[in-house]
Amino acid sequence: MKIKEIAIESIKELPNDVTWEDIKERIDFIAGVRKGLMELDEGRSNCKYWFDSNLLEYW
Repeated sequence: MKIKEIAIESIKELPNDVTWEDIKERIDFIAGVRKGLMELDEGRSNCKYWFDSNLLEYW
């Protein structure tokens, strides 16, 4: 699915009384998730390092 199609489908799922800010937040969220997944696929993620070194600080 192309980026434009993903954005359109995502917006269609929002309620009819959606605000511009809601749309922006949805698009930003999807873009961030897709970027993260792409980085994982390319092996450019440091998630394991973050979890190993920081997880205990948050709990």
